[in-house]
Amino acid sequence: MSGDPPLLEVTGLEKTFTIHARGRRVVALRGLSFTVRAGEIVALLGPSGAGKSSVLKCIWRTYRPDAGAIRYRPADERILDLATLPEPEIVALRVRELAFVTQFLHALPRLSALEVVARPLRRQGLPRALAEERARSALRASGLPERLVDLPPATFSGGERQRVNLARAFAAEPRLLLLDEPTASLDPASRERVFAQIVAARARGAGILAIFHDPEAIERSADRVVEVRGTAEAA
Repeated sequence: MSGDPPLLEVTGLEKTFTIHARGRRVVALRGLSFTVRAGEIVALLGPSGAGKSSVLKCIWRTYRPDAGAIRYRPADERILDLATLPEPEIVALRVRELAFVTQFLHALPRLSALEVVARPLRRQGLPRALAEERARSALRASGLPERLVDLPPATFSGGERQRVNLARAFAAEPRLLLLDEPTASLDPASRERVFAQIVAARARGAGILAIFHDPEAIERSADRVVEVRGTAEAA
């Protein structure tokens, strides 16, 4: 692994937000650089408000960085800069190679948990039966009760919705997995299941960039830690 080129290489990443009501700019990220290799878990460390979630959103391209490069090496070995890549290509990468687990589940209200997890697999080209089989397996691994699989997640508790969110990401078997506090709303037994899934994803070669609220989670799972500095106001 150490001799391979990075799966993800972030250099000089910067992001600033404007607070119009105060007439000020908040520097969320300034000059951040790090790498993530295939089969490696890298944890982002820093106080609340330091910009850790902004890092993940810049990579996912929910946010457009103000400066810097986010070089990603897809399966075809090209080098793509996610900071400047056209939107259609970003969307295609999300289908094929990237997954992002936020602290909130975003899904159409009428879709069942099974459909939420199976839909990205269908977009990858899997037949319906195989997609649903893999989705059921992922939901089972996440600890979602079988009685909830065919119900809409909008009716679930926060922890149950997070299990669906995690199952959707792990079922897709992404090459790069972004995790934003994936265990924050889970009970101890469910957290153990998530750690098992993270370890399994690393074992199959996924690169993982994660934010954990629990120092113990960092200690037990991270191969490396990247420190993210706090935000600062600019004139």
